[in-house]
Amino acid sequence: MSSTTRLQSRGPALGFPPMWVVYREPRDFPEYKFLVRLWYGLHATSECEGFNSIVSARERLLQVGASARLDRMPGDDPAVYEVWL
Repeated sequence: MSSTTRLQSRGPALGFPPMWVVYREPRDFPEYKFLVRLWYGLHATSECEGFNSIVSARERLLQVGASARLDRMPGDDPAVYEVWL
């Protein structure tokens, strides 16, 4: 069974602000409909948290300090649902 590490709101790492990427139906965590992973620039962290609804994922993102939602970009991985800053 897969496990996730709860999201944290930490200071900038490697000179980049935190960015949370929301994935829909992640293959590495099939027990969740959505997975949120913390990134700094182009560097993914091991911090992630799974959710069964986008509403729950968004509520959690607001709790950890995310404040701006961006839609996925055309070149993003198809699993990317949205990105939060």
